Amino acid sequence: MTRRTDLGQTFGFLVSDIARLLREQFNSTAESLGLTLAQCRVLARLAANEGIRQSELASLLEVQPITLLRQIDHLEAMVLISVVALPLLLLMRPPPKTPALL
Repeated sequence: MTRRTDLGQTFGFLVSDIARLLREQFNSTAESLGLTLAQCRVLARLAANEGIRQSELASLLEVQPITLLRQIDHLEAMVLISVVALPLLLLMRPPPKTPALL
């Protein structure tokens, strides 16, 4: 007697399970650095888009600007980013001489 499985369901399950395991591993590593996954996402996007405006970064991360602002405040307090407030503009970039975490 042969057992038939739907390849689509099996493959989807495996992809989902692998993503979960990778997320758990990443969270463990980030936690050892005192960061959250959300903060790491901000740092990664910021590294690729230095000088980006807060509203643009929020859009890239698919979060509300107020949610991003809390993350920015935490990262700035940790001296991982610096915020330059200009009239009607908020630019974020790594502070000078900060060792790369990513």
